Amino acid sequence: MESDNRRQPKDDLTWSLGSGVHPRSFLFSLDDRYEAPGLGHVLVPIGKLQISPDYHCYTVASQESFLILIGHCIDLRAPASQEPDAARTLLHAALHDGVETMLAASDHIIGRYTVICYSRGTWTVFNDACATRSTYFAEDADLIASHSTLIGRALGREARKELFRHFRYGLPGNVSPVAGVRVVPANFSLDLRSKKLTRFWPIKRRVERTIEELISPLEDVLTRTADAVALRWTPALSLTAGIDSRTTLAAFSHIPSTVPFTYYRGPDDATDIDIASMLCRSARFEHRPLAVVNRSDAPSIYAAADAMVDYKHFDEASAIYFEAFAGGNYIHVRSNLAEIGRAFWRRHPVMPTRFGADNWIDVATHQDRQGEPLRQEAMRYMQDEMAAFIDLAGYDLSDPFNPSLLGYDAWDLVYWEHRMSTWHAQVLMGSDFAFDTQVIFNSRTVLDLLMSAPLKDRAKAALFHQFIDRKRPDFSSIPINPRPSKRGVEALILGAYRRLRRRVPILRSLDRSTNLMARLR
Repeated sequence: MESDNRRQPKDDLTWSLGSGVHPRSFLFSLDDRYEAPGLGHVLVPIGKLQISPDYHCYTVASQESFLILIGHCIDLRAPASQEPDAARTLLHAALHDGVETMLAASDHIIGRYTVICYSRGTWTVFNDACATRSTYFAEDADLIASHSTLIGRALGREARKELFRHFRYGLPGNVSPVAGVRVVPANFSLDLRSKKLTRFWPIKRRVERTIEELISPLEDVLTRTADAVALRWTPALSLTAGIDSRTTLAAFSHIPSTVPFTYYRGPDDATDIDIASMLCRSARFEHRPLAVVNRSDAPSIYAAADAMVDYKHFDEASAIYFEAFAGGNYIHVRSNLAEIGRAFWRRHPVMPTRFGADNWIDVATHQDRQGEPLRQEAMRYMQDEMAAFIDLAGYDLSDPFNPSLLGYDAWDLVYWEHRMSTWHAQVLMGSDFAFDTQVIFNSRTVLDLLMSAPLKDRAKAALFHQFIDRKRPDFSSIPINPRPSKRGVEALILGAYRRLRRRVPILRSLDRSTNLMARLR
């Protein structure tokens, strides 16, 4: 048995507004009672699958086992293959060599997807390498969904908006705004029946390699990934002044259909616009600056985004994307995940140098909302749930300044498994109105290469610089994130204070009871 559900996306939001359905959404349950108004029913061998009119899913079956793949993916070992091929490969691996082999096979698959596999009586749910296809599950019911509120609606639960107003750039552990609903983190699989989360990567110790050993395989896989993406879509590449999107542009620079763009919300985006324009001129691309679309000009888009409780990004994003790209065969090529390979948390100016659950009070909460209701409850919730998440992750904290797991730096892993699963995945929901998302770093194959470099080289983004120099040596004369040549005295003092407070707990405690952190960000 095979089925391929492909529906034509609509050019407006009338299909979702009437029923509160979010774009690119799904709900799967083992109980026929649960309905998601506005979602269409897709026939599957066991259970009940409901998806939005703009989404794709693929089902393959063999004997009494089957696998559902929701979303899109590319198998880097066979880039010309399609989602049904990837689904067959994964199910075959599960049936012949076990679920662990199936999960290992996903190391080579990029995309934004959720897999539901029923093999020999066991239910296994997992998503793409960095959990860019957010996948939520109920702790007390056999339900998974793309959005926590879909499960909340099915179970009659409201989102905890007042409590969750305090969080930014990540949630407490893997919780969601809906009580009793959690996120499946990156590198974990879910047993749908028992609700047990099990880590399946890494399973081997990290092997450190030199930049010289890593650069050729990295260049090969990133270039092949860009080619595979361009075979199926028109790449709409978001470009800034930073090194991550420059790396992505270098990977796509030989693909003439690439459409680089940068949104302009005001003077703070001027540097991104200027540097992106220079890069595009050098690469002979037309650069598209995208202006803000006012709320009055796109009320339905804003209303739909406002209703998406899980969504985490700036208010204007959805309308900007929709006006520029809806209706075409575009895919949004983003670059955020590259930060995993650049020792992001180790270098972050606010993250304390000692690994601990209370660190996320500083880096994942709104410091300017200290006087609002439920502040203390939110801080305790953050600390308790982060402690539980760190315990689930199994990081070795015997040296809290150098935490690890099988030789991998836990600072890198927690950025990948927590922040990407509970912030970045939710950011992508805002662009779903216009197009789906692809990130060329979104495979464990690529991220393992990036994390295999020595720490000093990762902190300097040495692999990224070498890749860019190989692909686009002409970019070397264009500055990366240029800052004013002269920094004021206040900026120098604040910079020194940031470095000091990372190491002195009493200063962090003081900041948490004041509004000083708002300035330090």
